[in-house]
Amino acid sequence: MSRLILQKSYLLLMLLILITLVLDVVFFSSTLEDAQITYRYSLRFSEGYDFGMWNRTGFPVEGFTTFLWMLYLSFFGPNLDSIVYASKITTVFFHLSVIVLFFSLHVKFYNGENHNIFKGSEKIASKAFLFTSIVVAIFLPLSWYATTGMETVLFMTLIAYMIFFPMLTSNIIILSSLSILLVMTRPDGIMFALASPLYYFWITKNRQFITIATVALITFIALAIFRYNHFGYFMPNTYYAKSANTIGLMHLKAGIFYFGAFFITYIYIFIPIILMLISTVLSKKIKEREFFLLLLLGIAIYFIILAKAGADNFSAFPMWRHALNVFPLIIFCMFYSIYSLYPKYSYVLSSIIVLLLFFSPIIFSIPTSQSSFLKEQLSNSIKKFPDFSNDYKNNSLLLWLKNITDENTTIATSLAGELPLTVDAYHLDILGLNDEYIAHNGKFDPNGPTDSKTDMAYVLSKRPNIIEGYMNAKKILKNEELKIIINSRKKMNQDLIENSIFQNEYFIITNAPYETFNRILFIHKDYYEKLNEKVIIKVHPVNKLINAIKNVKEIN
Repeated sequence: MSRLILQKSYLLLMLLILITLVLDVVFFSSTLEDAQITYRYSLRFSEGYDFGMWNRTGFPVEGFTTFLWMLYLSFFGPNLDSIVYASKITTVFFHLSVIVLFFSLHVKFYNGENHNIFKGSEKIASKAFLFTSIVVAIFLPLSWYATTGMETVLFMTLIAYMIFFPMLTSNIIILSSLSILLVMTRPDGIMFALASPLYYFWITKNRQFITIATVALITFIALAIFRYNHFGYFMPNTYYAKSANTIGLMHLKAGIFYFGAFFITYIYIFIPIILMLISTVLSKKIKEREFFLLLLLGIAIYFIILAKAGADNFSAFPMWRHALNVFPLIIFCMFYSIYSLYPKYSYVLSSIIVLLLFFSPIIFSIPTSQSSFLKEQLSNSIKKFPDFSNDYKNNSLLLWLKNITDENTTIATSLAGELPLTVDAYHLDILGLNDEYIAHNGKFDPNGPTDSKTDMAYVLSKRPNIIEGYMNAKKILKNEELKIIINSRKKMNQDLIENSIFQNEYFIITNAPYETFNRILFIHKDYYEKLNEKVIIKVHPVNKLINAIKNVKEIN
């Protein structure tokens, strides 16, 4: 009988893997902007340039999302398509592997194997792990992130393995390798890479876990020393571009909204956890109580740290990218809570929540743009299926720009992924993620997003040949609602337009194909005169933008 049940269990695992593959493949053509930034770094390194070169000349800078991810993808270069497909296939693999992890734990505890954490509650743990594997398989934001080229699902999987894999094995080589990968993926990985082995040492007294924690710490220190020697700083440039030299109130407000919106959207998974917290404190099962209190405390600390840093901009990283890193941990706690507190209704409640977690990302999310975004992504992906080509290859504006530039052209852009990846030129990152000076010396827009640090005087002092403006090209060319130019990234746009170098030396390009990509382009007059001998470029003075700024100021 037990053998028959086990066979059915593995059939269910195969079904979950199949569902995951289908959902991941549906989203396969979608690629995020930050992934494209990492692709460019990987491409340069695979071409033989120094580690951390975004441009072919200049100084190295750590503007990529994750140290390990950039290094890993570079092994598939210098062919860009190989890098792109490697990023997507790898994260799909990790998506599947975390499902296998939770399902393996389900089978382990279903068979009644004793465990000092869940002693006497093995069946509850088994069901919680089973439903966690189901949610990880069918949760659409995870399928979307698994194929965006980002490291999100990789980092999520490593965290889950670091916390739960010691329940399957205490193999020092495997767990040490996990801790190294976790630390090298993101700076906040050290938190889980240290906490997990120290906790397991505490409950098992197995000294191997001290060794694993030591390996994690040594890796973190070695990485910090390498960063300092190679880049001149202990943290990635992206950290300084988003968090340094600021009181942090703007970031704290953004972070509270970020995780607050996540909490409200998925309140139904947090209510059981809150109730379990109360019962856990009163529980006589000491090991179980310690595990959940420490796990939930770790999740809370993780949220607090990221809230202080401002977390992510919704427009840049939809569906709560940072929250997804610990999403399986939250889901496991939630299902364990339901089976502990409501055993009579647990299966029904768990089934309802599985359905909610499948449909809610495309029906209801706060902010509402989140659900509409995923709905649009799903619709576009289904229409394009089985076309797996990436969007950056089909952007007519960027392809047009590519035809009028070369690797010696200087382009200033706030679109640091798609544009530099498509247009092989020397790029200045206006927002500082890939520029050391702006990251350390730029100023934040007090009313802007968390990645709003800029220094337009510095950018214009470089006299870039082309400036990609964070403005509505169609409205500017039609002279409609010009005040919109200072309502989106207001400080950056205002500092650009009010600068005398911009006013005296730049033109608006009017004949670029803005139909498919609505970002205005400006051209330096010297570069315009040089190109005009070979290419027909139509331009317009920037006076209308200057007047628009004055008019809006007078109205205000």
